[in-house]
Amino acid sequence: MIDCNAAGRGSTPYRFTNFQSRNMVFDGVGTAVNAVFPLATRVTTLDLQAEAMLYALSLSSSLINATALDTVGIFVATDAGLLIDTSDMVGLFLSHITRQNSIVGLATASSRSNALNFGEGTAYKLSSGQRLALYACSANAADNEISAICSIYWTPAGR
Repeated sequence: MIDCNAAGRGSTPYRFTNFQSRNMVFDGVGTAVNAVFPLATRVTTLDLQAEAMLYALSLSSSLINATALDTVGIFVATDAGLLIDTSDMVGLFLSHITRQNSIVGLATASSRSNALNFGEGTAYKLSSGQRLALYACSANAADNEISAICSIYWTPAGR
């Protein structure tokens, strides 16, 4: 249980019982992704077995894009199938994208981290069986590299 003193809310602390966290991790190359932006392919998922309240997400990534005309990226979203169009995606939470930042033989990774947090009254409700997913985009190029970790924090609904 996490017990936080709720500054500004009198002396009433709020409590998270059964607070849970998991990580989704992807480490691959463009040939494993082979989806040209704005399309992205699902590379890993987290299946929540019960209805849950999502409180926070964080995404850290390192992207190497050695192709001159394409975009490399990683996205956190609710699972919407194997291949998505990020330009009209509902349920897209976080993303990191980059244009060419390296040339073959001279890798200069683009590393980023960001987070999305929901308040006590604004937590994002995930239905039973709904999955969160990491999606990636890259040209079919072995020199493009994507490494990412997404941390997810939630409580069972009603807690």
